[in-house]
Amino acid sequence: MGLGPAKILLDDDALPPLHELSDRMRHAHAAGRPVAVHCVTRVQLVLTLAALDAAGRLPGDRIEHGAVIRAETLPDLRGLTVVSQPHFVGERGEQYASDVAPEDLPDLWRLRSLRAAGVAVAAGSDAPFGGADPWHVMRSATARPENLGPGEAIGPAAAIGLFLGEPSAPGTPRRVAPGRLADLVLLRCPPREAALSLASDRVAATFVGGELVYARNVLRAAK
Repeated sequence: MGLGPAKILLDDDALPPLHELSDRMRHAHAAGRPVAVHCVTRVQLVLTLAALDAAGRLPGDRIEHGAVIRAETLPDLRGLTVVSQPHFVGERGEQYASDVAPEDLPDLWRLRSLRAAGVAVAAGSDAPFGGADPWHVMRSATARPENLGPGEAIGPAAAIGLFLGEPSAPGTPRRVAPGRLADLVLLRCPPREAALSLASDRVAATFVGGELVYARNVLRAAK
């Protein structure tokens, strides 16, 4: 397995100059590696988009978190993938309501508007900073607090799709086919039923790299 994207962490208190950030991106791209830039503030995202404009974009470039995305920047995100943590809205809602600037609250953890703008979106738990259960993340994507962008919620099938991307391109759906590496979850019920509950108890088994790493007791007993 080759190297993944080059991770770039940004800190509002020590943001690099635009030319320095764009140079880091160029070097990563020259090595054939996309970049994954951690953006949790409006300023970080604006700087990242400007640096990508200067450096040029490589397929697979992505925004990690995208915690605050202003509406006017949505068109500029096309061609990138945003890897979001929608469960943070539920887990940290009270903190956001008291600590986040009022003008930023409608822009927290976008989902529906990103998809509507043609931006590829995936999700992750960001554990241990968030709950590790991906099904909890999916449920959170379908229900938003009234004061934190309820219009950003998405449907259950779309929420499941947030976790079905290729490892190197999380916004691109994977295919299950003979000869492909088996990184998959086997359900105990039809996909439509799983989408109705988005509950982890619908999982019968999990395979990683073709190896069985989890099986419910009922499955073990049947072996």
